[in-house]
Amino acid sequence: MRGAGGANILAIPGVFAYTHLMNMLETISIDVYPWAAPTKAQRAWFDALSPDDKRKAIRAAIDEGFDSPVSEKSLEDIIREAGAESTHAS
Repeated sequence: MRGAGGANILAIPGVFAYTHLMNMLETISIDVYPWAAPTKAQRAWFDALSPDDKRKAIRAAIDEGFDSPVSEKSLEDIIREAGAESTHAS
């Protein structure tokens, strides 16, 4: 959907939400990582990054998700695999 001047108006809320989330990284401490269940090593690596590098890592993970093909796996397959590989850093 295009607005005045040809701007994609559906992208505006996504950009706002992304910008808001990235600004929050500098003001409060929240567990936001580029992985659903980061390992201790991934958490340590990410926590050591500057806020700008954290933004870049999260943006890269988002872009990778949008660029990836549709999975042939069922939701049950994904849940089963995640349970078998679970190595939560908690």
